[in-house]
Amino acid sequence: MTKSDWRRHPAVRRLDELHVLAVTVLCAAALVSGAFDRPASRWWPWALLWLMLMAVTSDAHARFKGRGRGRPFFVYEGPVLWMVLSLVWTRLTGGSSGEMQAIAAGVAGWLFATTPSEVRLPVLATAFFTEVGLTLAGRLTAGELSVHVLLYALACFAFSRLGSYQRWMVETAQAQARAAAEAEHAGKAYDFGVHTRQAEALPRLPSLDEPQRAGLGRQVVDFVELSIGMQIEGLRQALGLQTAAVLWHNRDLAELHLRGLSSSRTDVQKGPFAPGVGVPASIVRGELLELQVAPVRAGHHGLPYYAEGAAGEGAAIGALMVVSIPHRLGSTEAQDEGIDGVLCVDRTSTERFDDAARAAIRMCARKIALDVACGRILKQTDQDRITLGRIVVVMRELNAVLGVEHVARAATKAVSALFNVDLVAVSLVDATDASLLRIVHAAGPDGGQFENLQFTLEEGLTGQAVQKRCALPHGGDYRGVQPVFTASDRLGELRSLTALPLAPHEVDGTRELGGVIGALTIGSREPGLFTPQTQKILELIASSLAVKMDLALAHEKLGELATQDGLTGLATRRVFSERIEVMLQRAERAEGPMALILTDIDHFKRINDSYGHPFGDQVLRSVARVIQRAVRKVDLAGRYGGEEFVVLLDGSTEEGAVQLAERLRREVEALEFESGGRPVRVTMSLGIAAFPRDGAVAADLTEHADKALYRAKDTGRNRTVTYAEARAHLTEAAAAPR
Repeated sequence: MTKSDWRRHPAVRRLDELHVLAVTVLCAAALVSGAFDRPASRWWPWALLWLMLMAVTSDAHARFKGRGRGRPFFVYEGPVLWMVLSLVWTRLTGGSSGEMQAIAAGVAGWLFATTPSEVRLPVLATAFFTEVGLTLAGRLTAGELSVHVLLYALACFAFSRLGSYQRWMVETAQAQARAAAEAEHAGKAYDFGVHTRQAEALPRLPSLDEPQRAGLGRQVVDFVELSIGMQIEGLRQALGLQTAAVLWHNRDLAELHLRGLSSSRTDVQKGPFAPGVGVPASIVRGELLELQVAPVRAGHHGLPYYAEGAAGEGAAIGALMVVSIPHRLGSTEAQDEGIDGVLCVDRTSTERFDDAARAAIRMCARKIALDVACGRILKQTDQDRITLGRIVVVMRELNAVLGVEHVARAATKAVSALFNVDLVAVSLVDATDASLLRIVHAAGPDGGQFENLQFTLEEGLTGQAVQKRCALPHGGDYRGVQPVFTASDRLGELRSLTALPLAPHEVDGTRELGGVIGALTIGSREPGLFTPQTQKILELIASSLAVKMDLALAHEKLGELATQDGLTGLATRRVFSERIEVMLQRAERAEGPMALILTDIDHFKRINDSYGHPFGDQVLRSVARVIQRAVRKVDLAGRYGGEEFVVLLDGSTEEGAVQLAERLRREVEALEFESGGRPVRVTMSLGIAAFPRDGAVAADLTEHADKALYRAKDTGRNRTVTYAEARAHLTEAAAAPR
């Protein structure tokens, strides 16, 4: 049998798979039996220890070579072996003394913190059951067992917390590095003038719910920084310079930042630097466009970014030149507008820069200014594209909804997605009182408190914007002095505010009188948010919102006309036909009662002929109000046609219907009208049909209520008759002898 055949033998392969675990179990059993308590007089405990060390070596070799992954217990056997070895060493060296036991507890804690979660339980179980075995064998007391278990728990907790703390330290350091990089990028963006505060969106047109992604801000900053670096590096090599550096104003002109550097020196400081220090001060103040110093006096190099000391002695600089970097390029250097920064160059030679070198340095400075200006234009163009795309999305969102509430919610959502605002509210003029405004919807951290708030036009800025038909306050600045809606809601935390009137109708380019239907109110804690450009965008949104809201109001009005009678305000006959089917199905399922009342104003044609149709309309409206006040919300009152009205009583018996009908009859009889100085009174007849006795379908129930109504008219009018009474009369009439 060859060596390879011998290794492939099943018994040998099985031994190879289990030898580490077998040695571990053997040594743990020997430990419990006391084999390692007094090893000085015996040789075989040392042999077991040697065997365990060989198993540790074999396991470590297999793990290092990656050869043990095929073994069934490979994940567990190494950590368990280490745990047993630490316990054996504890018994060999000191028994159960606290110092030695701390080693075993430390090994358990280390394994608990560094091994995968599925390995932790076998390791702790090995330590626990070994300690319990020693206690049962009489080699540990119950008190010592308790102390050991406590040590294991404390060690596991301490090592796990230490691991968490280390991970936290690493994550914190990474987060700080990311924050520093973001701050550095933001500073460069501000300095180069390519920072915009409006929200950036995707190149395509997403929904307003999608997360926003970065635009070209970072790419522009990286481009400008790379361009500056390449130009000054080329300038330094071409002219044999020691250092070429770009110092740039920060956003508030209080400091100079190093925004480009190419140098052979190692003592350059990063800054920031005060603008009035050294040779660049006169350039920064705008007193000169360029300045050359040659030779430089020893010890007075005048460049703020060089550290003082041996490495930065003025003797190391022979000549220097500082050139301004203009903010806005003109056709000539004399026409440049403002200073963004300075380009500083120096060399060890004491000779003055000749005309060609000076021209190259000036050209480099103007090229840097041109690249920064191109970056600003590119960023602004990208931002304009993004803003336009977001406006299109806003219009799409507004056009996708119908209904006053839905339009208001879409508008507040759109404004919140476009700008950093803390309050957006849509108000509408009250339909019945033009001096009142009601907030239809409000969004923002405190928007809920303004929902359905009603206030007059004179109380706050929103009402005044509607009255004056212009945006208030002028300029968009707010200090919490003037009320926004009601007289008591001065929102002191806001620093920017604008209330825009909603005027959908215009005549010859100007809003016609009375055309304002509401207002869009927007507030933010950020000062100076409503710039002229932002105000134009908001005015565009308000204009579109006004048109959409006007359409929504008209749509709701049409919906009301389709379901409400225009004269009386009661439900139409079409609504009655739909509701009676629903009520009948519900009553049938619940096996409950339901009743229908059909009414008719007595001699109504005579009223119209005698007093005119306007007077007849007045009578119809008054009778309708009586009926509307009497019915419950679950019932339905409608105009059936002409002078006829219908009432559906959900869950009402015939007796309940009779009581309501009599109440209606008496209240109508008590109405007082006047025409030509003479009093006029009207009466009403009513017929009742009850479900299920008088009919199980709508047609039968309506027909039987109509027959009861005609019976009431035939018997003198101004009375209530049920179908049961009308049917009894018909039965008696049919049975009477002729």
